[in-house]
Amino acid sequence: MMEKQIYKKCKYNGKKTNLNDKKIDGFEIKPKNSSKEDALKVNSMTVVNQMYIEKLLRKKTKRKLDYFLKYIISLIESDEEENPSNLHLALDDLEHYKSIIEYKYRKYLDEKYANLLLQKISMLEHEIKIKLVSSIQKETQKIPFMVEDMLDLEKEKGKSR
Repeated sequence: MMEKQIYKKCKYNGKKTNLNDKKIDGFEIKPKNSSKEDALKVNSMTVVNQMYIEKLLRKKTKRKLDYFLKYIISLIESDEEENPSNLHLALDDLEHYKSIIEYKYRKYLDEKYANLLLQKISMLEHEIKIKLVSSIQKETQKIPFMVEDMLDLEKEKGKSR
């Protein structure tokens, strides 16, 4: 279990230390700084330890995947007439997340875990596509009735002179 570390500042003498962080090879994270105490604020941090990077990314990807799963389940199970644009947005978000995993996280994650994660995302995409196709089919089934109604209206109207 990881412990939370808080560094309290005693006295700040105004000197600034610059590190050439471009030479450091690691994963950069930006903490939220949610401490209510008078503590050190961290803008960004570069994690160098490979094992710690993998633990961080596993937690982050699990949390994000759970979020997507809940969101997609709510979209799929909604009974009301839904806008296909919501499904398109969810599909775009999944595609964006998939590209982040492939190009940013893959070099830090275990190959087996990265492939499993990409498979899970592909299954979610597949479910969204199925729902999208079924919603489009529902919309197209309504169109013939509308065309027939329009033809009936034209017949009732008759010819105008």
